[in-house]
Amino acid sequence: MERTKKTPDKSLPKAGPKPKRGQKKDSKEKGRHPKTEKTSDARPDESTSGKEAEPKAKEDTIVVGIGASAGGLEALKQLFSHLPAGCRLTFVVIQHLSPRYKSAMDQLLSPTTSLPILQIKGNLKIKPGAIYLNPPEKYVSLVNDRFRLTSDRTPAGIFLPIDHFFHSLAEAKKEKAIGVILSGSASDGAQGIKAIKAEGGLTFAQVPANAQYPSMPDSAIATHMVDFILPAEEIPAKIDAILKHPYLKKPTMPDVENGEQESQLKRIFSILRSKTGHDFSNYKATTIRRRIGRRMAVHQIDRLGDYVKIVARDPAEPARLLKDMLIGVTNFFRDAEAFETLAEKALLPLIHSRKSGDAIRVWVAGCSSGEEAYSVAILLAEAMERAGTALPVQIFASDIDADAIDVARHGIYLSNITADVSVQRLARYFDRGDDAFKIKKSIRDNIVFSIHNLIKDPPFSKIDLICCRNLLIYLKPELQKMVLPMFHYALKPGG
Repeated sequence: MERTKKTPDKSLPKAGPKPKRGQKKDSKEKGRHPKTEKTSDARPDESTSGKEAEPKAKEDTIVVGIGASAGGLEALKQLFSHLPAGCRLTFVVIQHLSPRYKSAMDQLLSPTTSLPILQIKGNLKIKPGAIYLNPPEKYVSLVNDRFRLTSDRTPAGIFLPIDHFFHSLAEAKKEKAIGVILSGSASDGAQGIKAIKAEGGLTFAQVPANAQYPSMPDSAIATHMVDFILPAEEIPAKIDAILKHPYLKKPTMPDVENGEQESQLKRIFSILRSKTGHDFSNYKATTIRRRIGRRMAVHQIDRLGDYVKIVARDPAEPARLLKDMLIGVTNFFRDAEAFETLAEKALLPLIHSRKSGDAIRVWVAGCSSGEEAYSVAILLAEAMERAGTALPVQIFASDIDADAIDVARHGIYLSNITADVSVQRLARYFDRGDDAFKIKKSIRDNIVFSIHNLIKDPPFSKIDLICCRNLLIYLKPELQKMVLPMFHYALKPGG
């Protein structure tokens, strides 16, 4: 994350497809709305006129998603009045709009820009050099460069249109997605910013002191996933400068088979190892290239040798690169079918096999910010209630990301978790605060969170259940062959 003033810089390279930490499937948890829709699931407001089967559009349109709420009009005016001449970007503005209020946003913004301003309609195809405004009380998604509109709310009735669109934008455009959070109250957009960065996109937030209502920018910044924190009027110039970088023009960083680049990558790994204690030399090359290419884009440089100099000379850059390497997108009960199967096929039989007083020991490896560990703890509490017993529970949740572990230890999550947690679970296992939910002590006390390196630190022992989801995909086969026997050692017989 960089607090940056105006910097007319250069450009950058890029990377191959990045594995996700949690592959998302359609959820069956009651009342939940998906963050993005597949074409077959979408319920567009307007007829698609039988065009659903058209070929997938080329992924060459860079889309800037802008989230704004209270005080957002002034910020939008500042941003659009500073667009460079001949701008060909696609802007999608997502605001919180009351259905009873007729918005005149298009008329209010039109004096600030020469770009056409269009209202979003179902199945409307995006085009470069245009600004699109969302309708009230509708979720907007992007599928094959066309808009889809749906009306689902979270089980708790909370409307999160910015998070929803940013998740869809991240999935649709990958590194060609840019997310911007402007003035607004509450925290909508913070989760979506994380999704965009995880897919290789770039992220911006308005300087909170420059926003009429700083809560939305503050919440986005608190995720540690914002690349640039700027006054609204400086955001267009920074985006324009970055557009020249190779990262947004081709899918990979320069070929790492080149001998010189291979040595430069080794130099980066060596610096990371000495400055952060973490060795990424055996992580998969596609992930590494993508993350390094992204950091080069942020610095607007396109030579790997120049980036090596930055990593060596800037005391803050190794930590920033490490943060990019460790991006983890997770949520409560991610891939709900897997959790349902876990409860039925593993947890209930495990509980039935135990005598009174026998502890159940679980290790959640790569727990990120804690949502998965808490999900397992909730499942265990529910399973024991069904079984009519109460056994001691010890959950060890580990990750190498110290910031993520700090979030997990506090157990406080923004209100957008209502998209993933049922009303019943929210009432039973969480205490509600201002725009946030806190895990109840009865669940929190079952979990020990710790910073732990799966590759070099000793494993936990006498474990009944190990959860390691979407972590091994980052590792080369030689590291996977080290980790799996270690898991086997950690498990009890039959675990």
